[in-house]
Amino acid sequence: MRACRRFVERELQLMSQIRVIVVLGGIALQTYLSVLKDRGEIASRAAYRFGHNVLHSNLRPALLCSYH
Repeated sequence: MRACRRFVERELQLMSQIRVIVVLGGIALQTYLSVLKDRGEIASRAAYRFGHNVLHSNLRPALLCSYH
């Protein structure tokens, strides 16, 4: 995921109208949360758990977790 992270960051910058992010798997969740933490958008990754169909609607865009 480290090799892809810069592409994820760039895509997020380009897509300003996103309403929901879907992460497929726990590694994707942790990577996305890491991006948010580095941007200062969340204080801690620990507050966000992974589970199938778990929705974190307090984030903007909302974050939906799913198994892949």
